[in-house]
Amino acid sequence: MESISSETSKRTGLKHEEILEKLHLEARNDPNTLGFLVIGSVATKTHNEKSDVDVITILRNQKPSSGIDKTTIDGILVDKLFFTYEVFAESVDTVPYLLHTLVDSKVLFDRENTIEPSIDKIKGYFARHSKLVAEWGRYFNESKEIKLKTGCRASNNGKTIIDVWNELEKRYSGGRIKRPFFNSFYLTNSTLFSLIKRFF
Repeated sequence: MESISSETSKRTGLKHEEILEKLHLEARNDPNTLGFLVIGSVATKTHNEKSDVDVITILRNQKPSSGIDKTTIDGILVDKLFFTYEVFAESVDTVPYLLHTLVDSKVLFDRENTIEPSIDKIKGYFARHSKLVAEWGRYFNESKEIKLKTGCRASNNGKTIIDVWNELEKRYSGGRIKRPFFNSFYLTNSTLFSLIKRFF
C-alpha cells in the first residue's frame, strides 16, 4: 500500500512539475517577461493531486497593469497572476503587508536580476513583523479548513484573499485602499464583492 501511495505521489508531483516547466519556458521565451515565480503549495512542495498551480509573471508593459488568468492544463487548475514591474515594485514599497504570499515563493526566472531583491525585501519585512505573520497564518488555516469542508473558500462566510487584502488595507493604510494591483471598485467595495466572491 505504501509503495502505491508513493508512486501516486510521484506521478502527481510530475504532472504539476511538467505544467510549471511549460509555463516557465513560455515566460523565458517572451521578451516582455522580466520575472516568473511560483507560489502556493507547488512552491513549497506540499501540493497534492487536487492542488492548483499558482504562478506570477512580472511584465515590462501590459494593459491592464495587473490581473489574473484562470485556465486548466491537463485537468489541473492554473492561476496565472500578472503585474507590470512598475506595479510590482510600487507594491513592495507601499503595501508590503499584503504580499505575504511571496515569502514562500520561488523565483524561477529573473531576466534583469530585479525580482529577487524585491522578494528578499518582502521576506525581511515579514521577518520583522511576527504579529502580521500570525494573522496571515490564521487566515490560511481557516481558509484550508473551510475549503476542505465545503470545496470553496468563500462558502460559510469564508474569507477570500481579497477580503484579507481589504481588511489589511483599511488597518494599515488609514482606512483607504492604496494598493496598485486588483484595486477596482467591485473588488474593494465590500457590498459588491460579497455578491461575487464565490467565484474567486
